[in-house]
Amino acid sequence: MPLLLALGGLLLGLVAVGVSMIPAWSVPIGVGLRLERNRQTIALTGLAIGVACAFVGLLNVVSGG
Repeated sequence: MPLLLALGGLLLGLVAVGVSMIPAWSVPIGVGLRLERNRQTIALTGLAIGVACAFVGLLNVVSGG
């Protein structure tokens, strides 16, 4: 279970970075406008959550829990 949490966290981080790199012209106008204003926030928040989940999962594996 902890390894699943770690992998899920890493996957979440990768998805956030991928979403932040989507070209604005390839999505509807409303989404594109919001995406352009919040690219950095989406990427950093996704990576922070992903790294935190991965860290907690790995610490749980190391501690034997």
